[in-house]
Amino acid sequence: MTAIFGARARAHLYATLAQLLQLPGKPGKASDNAQSSFDAQAEGWDVCDCGLRDVGAPRVELQRLDSPPCGTPLFRSDEDAWQHVVRQARAGSIPHRRALQMVDPVERLAIEVKCGWCPGL
Repeated sequence: MTAIFGARARAHLYATLAQLLQLPGKPGKASDNAQSSFDAQAEGWDVCDCGLRDVGAPRVELQRLDSPPCGTPLFRSDEDAWQHVVRQARAGSIPHRRALQMVDPVERLAIEVKCGWCPGL
């Protein structure tokens, strides 16, 4: 039963990630277009599915891109990317807040330890 739930949860995660962070804008309200056309990779980071943890829970991390579209990594480490995303979320960015909501609880705790309170969590 856990394996079935895990597969469903991962499928939902993939769909959510694609909708919030990857897809170009779709017809709809202007605010919807702005949010759905957001590209985390252009900022040098992404929310990544890293498989499963030992207990079978999804492992979802916010990571810097080692090979971003612009060619040169924009962050020196994942922690630098975390700082950027948290700063943007605190400033009111909905896509950045949603990205923080998508990471797994272990990653969320690590981000909060490094960056302090994270909006949207």
